Amino acid sequence: MLKFSVQAKEKEQKKIYLQHFWDAIDEYYNQLALFEGFRCGSGCFHCCFDNPHGVSAIEVERIVTKIHAHQKKRIEMYFQDWNQLPQEDSRLRQQVWKKKCKPCPLLEDGKCSVYDVRPLACRSFFSIHNPEWCHPLHPNYQKHPQIGHDDIHSLLEKLSIQRGWSNSQDLISGLHHHMTENKP
Repeated sequence: MLKFSVQAKEKEQKKIYLQHFWDAIDEYYNQLALFEGFRCGSGCFHCCFDNPHGVSAIEVERIVTKIHAHQKKRIEMYFQDWNQLPQEDSRLRQQVWKKKCKPCPLLEDGKCSVYDVRPLACRSFFSIHNPEWCHPLHPNYQKHPQIGHDDIHSLLEKLSIQRGWSNSQDLISGLHHHMTENKP
């Protein structure tokens, strides 16, 4: 479906194929959740202390339509904090951010406020172990599988570029950029 969206000529057809893609991804993860040992579920937000990378502009566009004014202010504050971190080493920057233990700016009362449009980076982060292991300060952090989606990210990037947007970035920077570029 995603390849068809990239190849489609009409904007509305691209949108239809893209929605089919997101529906298929959701069904895939719903099926995964049926397996014994899958530990993630509603109310679990131990993994929501990250600033996911590889978030395409297509994904940011979907998310921005769902955020509220108070979340926009939080994104602005997080963006300022994010830009104070070391710029030259993205891996170090991410590690420092995780140690700050700031919850995702889109987390509300322990639940993702944009769950239905969350980015692929968040959808593919799940645990078959104790969900507490997903918290960045837990000693067993990152001892759980994360499914690779390089082909999917590549196609989302192509769609973003077709729309004239920049390459993917981290979630907070992407949201900040989209909000500042598209002010009424």
